Amino acid sequence: MRAVTTALAMTTVLALAGCSGSGNSADPMASLQSATADGGVAGDRRCPEGPPPTGRLQNNPSGADKNDGVVGAIYNDSPLPIGIKVKDHRDDPCRLDPGSRAAYMGVDSVVIQFFAGDSYPDPYSELQLTDPFWGRPSVSLEGPMNCGRRGSYNVDGMKEGTGSTLGDAAGAGVVEVSRLNDDKNTAIAWSGVSSAGDWARIDVRVKSAPVCN
Repeated sequence: MRAVTTALAMTTVLALAGCSGSGNSADPMASLQSATADGGVAGDRRCPEGPPPTGRLQNNPSGADKNDGVVGAIYNDSPLPIGIKVKDHRDDPCRLDPGSRAAYMGVDSVVIQFFAGDSYPDPYSELQLTDPFWGRPSVSLEGPMNCGRRGSYNVDGMKEGTGSTLGDAAGAGVVEVSRLNDDKNTAIAWSGVSSAGDWARIDVRVKSAPVCN
């Protein structure tokens, strides 16, 4: 049956290709592209800008207490594309081009992996953003995770309207994190979670990607 199915599939593709010369300029392969879980087209892994975030950039476990969390945007201020995803998400990282942004969110905490290239085994680091039950948010950066000497950087007790720079351009990469003022409506709109009114809003700007050292 596999041989028959393959033959039929090839016949269908050839038939579609033959129609392109009859005044129909549509790409016959366009209808054969598969959609991804993020609603994009397979092969185009550009990060959706949002908000709200989708797929690779949200940590929203079922059954979790969703009164605490972190929400914001990730900006690529580096000169080259980077790959980003939430840790343990089943899909490959999406591509964040220079000058682009993407929304992210996480219930309680979220670990964002950012790559010097498209995916493994490119050097990558992990940025963890946490909104604790008690106290102010914290951010930690660790990397590169898969090569060279690993460094750890963190900032605790972030107040609204404050920021910090974490990392090392010769290792984990450099990120700037800024805690924005609390805003119930914005947090709900950006996270897509109705109970997110008290979530911490933290923007992340990737200044340089991780490198092996």
